[in-house]
Amino acid sequence: MLGLECSARVLGATRPFGQIFDLTLVPPQEKSLVSLLKYALRLALSTDGLGPAALYSMSAGKILLLEYTYHPHRVISMSQTRKQKILGDVKKKRRQRTLTTLIILIALIAIVVVAVLTFHGTPNLVPLPDYLSHCVTGSIYHSHPNLTITINGANFPFPPSGTIDNGCQQPIHTHDATGVLHIETDQNRDYTLGDWFLLWGHRENNPTRAIFNSTQIFDDKAPVGGTHSLTMTVNGSPDTKFDKHVFPHNAAPSTALCVVQPCVQDDIVITYS
Repeated sequence: MLGLECSARVLGATRPFGQIFDLTLVPPQEKSLVSLLKYALRLALSTDGLGPAALYSMSAGKILLLEYTYHPHRVISMSQTRKQKILGDVKKKRRQRTLTTLIILIALIAIVVVAVLTFHGTPNLVPLPDYLSHCVTGSIYHSHPNLTITINGANFPFPPSGTIDNGCQQPIHTHDATGVLHIETDQNRDYTLGDWFLLWGHRENNPTRAIFNSTQIFDDKAPVGGTHSLTMTVNGSPDTKFDKHVFPHNAAPSTALCVVQPCVQDDIVITYS
């Protein structure tokens, strides 16, 4: 609008607001400025943020100058609104990308967990030491101790189908519910009664089944000075080794089960009352 005012002044058409200026009276040498004035009027009247400035009559070639008001706050307000909208869109897209990334990350973690559980299975509650946690592939010696467990006057049953773990023959196992333990090992080492209880608990994935010591068997406790007692005999004689009892390499309860001559008897009776 400053340009419009200057153009009017150059044309000699300066008048107070509200008066009509006849552009047809402008000298010929100034006609090019008339075109400039027309263009400025059209631009001013079509721009948001500019108040009414002038009315131009195409037919009469006259200008009616009205009060001119420039509203910079409108332009600033519209500019700020557009910026806020753009910033809002950017923030929204960032939130969407973050949410998508989080969902993908959770899905990947779930897949890994399922894969680990599928291929490795749930950890056994009774972990075994290395010398017990392998499948026997040969036999250095074969021994058959016999074990009887009596709790409150009743014989405690052994697994009727034996304790061979899913086709994996472990160093100490049973084949039936008779109580005859089979020590078949590819390692030239000693095994104890405590080793057998560990394997039994591992087979059933039951920590309670693995407990045996001088004051407790399974979940039955016999603390010193208490009302319950826990005793053990080997071949009819009291034995206080309990879980530390070492199996002979050539034990057998009968001649039929004697693998390597001569065999010795290893008849163990555990009694809780």
